[in-house]
Amino acid sequence: MTDLVESAEEAAANVRAFYDNVPDNQELQRRLGYVRAWYAVQDDGKWKFGGARFIGFKWPDVQTYLDSKEDGDGRVSDPELQKWFAPVTPETELGVKLRDELEKFLALYDKEPSKRTRFNVLVSGPNAVKTKNDGPYQVLTDTLIAAARTLPPAHLARLRSEVFG
Repeated sequence: MTDLVESAEEAAANVRAFYDNVPDNQELQRRLGYVRAWYAVQDDGKWKFGGARFIGFKWPDVQTYLDSKEDGDGRVSDPELQKWFAPVTPETELGVKLRDELEKFLALYDKEPSKRTRFNVLVSGPNAVKTKNDGPYQVLTDTLIAAARTLPPAHLARLRSEVFG
């Protein structure tokens, strides 16, 4: 069994490796439309994306990832990756930006995002996303606020009670 990544830096390096290998690898290109959980890092203002199954594990190389059938389930890596990444609500400014950037990236290979696409951004480590100079928790805070707005009144009251006592 392939080992899970152990740090934000390893996960971010895997995002870059995935993104940088797509242009020269037709099999990676073929699989792009099937990815549901995208993890994003920003390098010098450019968004780079990788799927949960690839970035959550310590693959020695892209070919090993492509050849594996049973190792490395994205549903296993998702919880581990949540230590360093936060989900992004699609309706937020960041969510719309990520969707737009992913669509541009996938269009290069005649692919479209899955209808069930969801995004997670790095909020820990040297390349953590910071918005409006509000620190690394801004993305998480925005996500929690957006989620709270969708709650029915009874659940919102419970949330307020749990958080604020």
